[in-house]
Amino acid sequence: ETFDSYLLDRFYPPLHEFPERDEYFRRAENGELLVLSVAPPDENRQRRKNIMQRNWISCLLSDLVFIPYAPKGSKTYTTAKRLVKADIPVFTLEHSIAKELHQLGIPGFNRKTVRSLIEQAGAKKYGREKVQEVDASFEVTPYKPPEKRIIQGEIKFVKENEEE
Repeated sequence: ETFDSYLLDRFYPPLHEFPERDEYFRRAENGELLVLSVAPPDENRQRRKNIMQRNWISCLLSDLVFIPYAPKGSKTYTTAKRLVKADIPVFTLEHSIAKELHQLGIPGFNRKTVRSLIEQAGAKKYGREKVQEVDASFEVTPYKPPEKRIIQGEIKFVKENEEE
């Protein structure tokens, strides 16, 4: 299996339409990109369990989670319920399309009110205002490809209904 086929098997779509795809592949081939996956390497497609685990990890790494809508019974709705239970900041649209999320207690915002929420979470607005100058003087060290070595030992993946 090639790296290209690995990425396309696991991330299709949207990787086939990713605007920076060539740069992404270049970095991967040159050892400049770390790819973390919750899927065992021999699985050819994403499974529901892995998708849910990946989404949950992404939420745990976020300061604030935006869910535009989530119909009851969907994976997104399940994730939204877990976010509320875990007390992770989450918001949605101020629109009837998100009524199931509102019923979970997730607040809705519109384009005029969301700014204050995002700023409270620590985001800074840049754009038309003058951006504060930053001292960008630093020393760039030559790139060294990462040393390939085992850092954790062997990881053995066990498929469902299979004994170790």
